[in-house]
Amino acid sequence: MLVDDNGDLRRGMRDYLARQEGMKVVAECPSGAEALEALGKVRVDVMVLDLIMPQMDGFDVLKVMRCYSWLDEIPVIMISSEDSDAARRLHHARGSAGRTVLHGQTV
Repeated sequence: MLVDDNGDLRRGMRDYLARQEGMKVVAECPSGAEALEALGKVRVDVMVLDLIMPQMDGFDVLKVMRCYSWLDEIPVIMISSEDSDAARRLHHARGSAGRTVLHGQTV
């Protein structure tokens, strides 16, 4: 599942993942609320989640997912094109993120 309010970025990620063997995007959501709705309808093996979105950001999505224990079943890759506050907030969200990679770091 791809969750990002930027349609160009969603399309780019979808196109990239479509070229990877064994990968299939089962849902694309432009908002956190739509992502949570889709989680009730489709089986998701992994979620790529934008941190910074209007109305419901990625951190709010994680809070709801934690309430339903969805984080126990669905790994979440958090992304952001923002460098400043998003990176600091990601460090504070480590309880829901297994590993944090900041801009400029290699995996």
